[in-house]
Amino acid sequence: MSQHLKEIPAIGGKSSNVWPKVTVIVPVYNQIRYVERTLDSVLDCGYPNIEIIIIDDASSDGSQSAVRSWCEKHPSWSVTFVEHPINMGVCKTLNDAIEHAQGDYVCLLAADDLLLPNGIVDRVQYLEQHPEKLAVFADCQVIDADGNLLYNSGIEDLYPAAGMRKALLAFDELIPSSIVFHWAVPGPVFMCRAETYNSIGRYDETLQVEDWDMYLRIAAENKLGFIPTSVARYRVHQFSMCATRQERISIDMYTVAKKNCRHFGFANALRLRSNMKKYQCARASSRFARLMFYLQHLFFLKTSVLFYRLKRKAIVLKSHRRISISDR
Repeated sequence: MSQHLKEIPAIGGKSSNVWPKVTVIVPVYNQIRYVERTLDSVLDCGYPNIEIIIIDDASSDGSQSAVRSWCEKHPSWSVTFVEHPINMGVCKTLNDAIEHAQGDYVCLLAADDLLLPNGIVDRVQYLEQHPEKLAVFADCQVIDADGNLLYNSGIEDLYPAAGMRKALLAFDELIPSSIVFHWAVPGPVFMCRAETYNSIGRYDETLQVEDWDMYLRIAAENKLGFIPTSVARYRVHQFSMCATRQERISIDMYTVAKKNCRHFGFANALRLRSNMKKYQCARASSRFARLMFYLQHLFFLKTSVLFYRLKRKAIVLKSHRRISISDR
């Protein structure tokens, strides 16, 4: 490991032997093709103080054997491997992993994604330098099933219709609204302090998809930060969750919006309510009910967008004034 230490700059003047411990959680479900390369990418980061917690959620393709084989090849690393006897879903799996976590920070990495060499250190540096933040997310590259590059920015290019922009995420005041209005954050870019799961709570096990709910809960407390660098490679293929569970994801989006709307200010709360009404409109049993839900959806949507744009413009203009004054 000493050769890796030399490549990593110190945080805030700290020497490398006091770097905070990072727990990398790798949930596995039927990823025999990718899981060993994913685990290799964690080691390739060269971060000097990590533990890896791998939880297999009852894979049926031999992923468990691949993980055991990988662990046997790396006996000097701190690795915990847990196997679920039955499939429990990603949120339960993550919560089980958190029970085992000993790190100061927790980083999530799906078993088909990859960390980049700076993937851990960049986020640790941010959290060390911003003690007021509970968590941080970053950008990522997007690759296909064979590892070919599809997009340089997962946040801006994977779901362009969502409209998320890194330039706006640079403003702390706009991060909550970006999460509400432009949700388009791929999976392997999140890191939080271990204490987050005590203060914010753990993952909602009624959900199939864990991330939007957690981001909203942290953003509602203004405890979420962003760095514009890419820290991982997010893999898109036909067996990924987004490709196979669209109906359940739609239900989760409604549930999460309903649960979190009361925790935000006016514009963000209205936008979440518009999501709820759109979902209810699509599932209403009568034309009249569909019409009522649709009209409510439009009202909440247009009103929220109006106030959000006014807020966004005011924050950007205020920032430009500060820059102009400091340049004088």
